[in-house]
Amino acid sequence: MAFKDIIGHTEVIENLLKRIKENRLHHAMMFYGRLGIGKRTLAKEFIKAINCKDFDNEPCEKCNNCKWINENKHPDVIIITNGIRAESLDIRLVQNKGSANGEPDAAEETSSSPKKEITIDQIRYLEEIIYTSPVEAKYRVIFIIDAETFNKNSANAFLKTLEEPPGNTIIVMTTSFLGMVPVTIRSRTEKIRLKPLSDADMKRLLSEKISYSSEYTDIVLHLLKGGLNRKILSTDDESLKEYLDMAADFVNSGKITVEEILEAANTLTRSNDRAERELRIYIFFTILKELLTDIHLGRAADIWGKYISQNTTADFSDIEHLDETIRFIRNAQNLYCNQGIIIKSELLRLSEQWNRL
Repeated sequence: MAFKDIIGHTEVIENLLKRIKENRLHHAMMFYGRLGIGKRTLAKEFIKAINCKDFDNEPCEKCNNCKWINENKHPDVIIITNGIRAESLDIRLVQNKGSANGEPDAAEETSSSPKKEITIDQIRYLEEIIYTSPVEAKYRVIFIIDAETFNKNSANAFLKTLEEPPGNTIIVMTTSFLGMVPVTIRSRTEKIRLKPLSDADMKRLLSEKISYSSEYTDIVLHLLKGGLNRKILSTDDESLKEYLDMAADFVNSGKITVEEILEAANTLTRSNDRAERELRIYIFFTILKELLTDIHLGRAADIWGKYISQNTTADFSDIEHLDETIRFIRNAQNLYCNQGIIIKSELLRLSEQWNRL
């Protein structure tokens, strides 16, 4: 990967290149924007660029620094993130040291989901090595992926490093949820916003990078909203048609029978695999909400085509009721409730709220 191969974000890249040439680098930078727009990719290229031994508007990709950063194995680039993200990217996190007696930190033990958080033990390990000289690179880089997953303890522990890092250290963070990053962290960084990709850039990205094609490309692009969403992109055309037909029936039909609701619930939960059921439920409700919102706002009729009837209307309260349903289903999934019963009851309740029963 090179800067020239990154699709979109031209102004941000030009600004970064200018600052690299002029050696005007802030000690803490936060790349933020919606999911799937390339924040981590761009941040990684920036880290390569500031450490490349033969940089000429692009990282050379040949020196040890470029190679090791590409492989997430550079001794001077310390990657910090939550356990789930580390597993998905096949990243080996810095070693957790635990407390002085070798036991896990008590504060971390009480955490409800340590794998979803950046832990204080990662920060403690960081503090042990950050004041040593870099082994190979010009800059020691602390690369924090998903900065919104700092917990209270790890955020507080990181403050000293963030406020007074060694002179040869640069902190690079990414987040898809800037408002969820602890304010003590957020307020001490330079913000670099990455905008959603244009439809033209998205089409290029889908065709060139992931070879995606679909009969419903325009609808898929509309659902993606300028960023990659692997759940949507992994759904085949046959399933998309099924979800689109079901969503259209819900918003366009004057009345919905109980039998139709039960059939829809059975369709969404018919898989024996829990992950597959959750994916089907997610895709259906994503389509349903976007379709309902567009009907309410009177937009995108050309994209939805036959899936919006001419006289169909939707109130804001309909969208609020749908949001409540989606939140309830998500919470129920986290509690491992019976998905079939939940979907049936919630679709029945939603249809009653919409006066469709």
